[in-house]
Amino acid sequence: MNAAGCPSRVSPSVAAAVVATVSHDLRSPLSALRIQLEEALRYPAEIDPHDTILRALAATDRLEAVVADALRSAQPRRDPTPGEPMDLASLITDELTRSGRVPVRIRMPYEVWVRASQIKLFRVLGNLVDNAQRHADALVTVDIRAVGAQAVVTVSDDGPGIAPADRERVFERFTRLDDARRRDPSGSGLGLAISREIAHAHHGTLRVEDSPRGTRFVLRLPLLDTGEPRPRTTESYEIGIRTPIPGFLAGDIASDIYP
Repeated sequence: MNAAGCPSRVSPSVAAAVVATVSHDLRSPLSALRIQLEEALRYPAEIDPHDTILRALAATDRLEAVVADALRSAQPRRDPTPGEPMDLASLITDELTRSGRVPVRIRMPYEVWVRASQIKLFRVLGNLVDNAQRHADALVTVDIRAVGAQAVVTVSDDGPGIAPADRERVFERFTRLDDARRRDPSGSGLGLAISREIAHAHHGTLRVEDSPRGTRFVLRLPLLDTGEPRPRTTESYEIGIRTPIPGFLAGDIASDIYP
């Protein structure tokens, strides 16, 4: 209700933004669900049925969370983004245990804790890795570290890169560079814009930074102090595709998912 006692209305521009955001955010969990079901059909002797069902249920949970979050966002007045303590490294491994066009190598020597909305960070990490996989030639690298008072997540690819003049443009809604249109004609141009908005809502930043090759996105969030950082038992591993990638040595990674 507004001050005059009349029902509050959502402006057309806000409604349009919510619809566009939800449409984009539903694509990722739907794609994950499809991949899991296709793998179960293609490789019935290799998959664990129980694990496949659990991952499919997790994808449906994310679908429900996206819809619920959209309904909250559509309210004229809403509370700040809720947060809960979470280990970024665990979050990203939960998000990325699925195959893609190119393998993803993850480096995470220590636990890195932040206070954040899990569903929103799922979106950011999923958007960044999906974007990197579309543009990579052979490999995507995710690095998670604590630097000073910040948690830093770096997502890098070995593709053609983004020209310095376009590094801010890619965060504008519905903006798609020529290379992005060529590689994924069905893209919406919303993923990076949504990701930056979520980073800002968590008092963080998301930028494109210099890289010797390809593109390097850097997400920075306030670090949650949990005392002395604990080393992880597995410092790095790779989430890949089912066919071998030439040039990878077994000693380069600690363990393989989809060997």
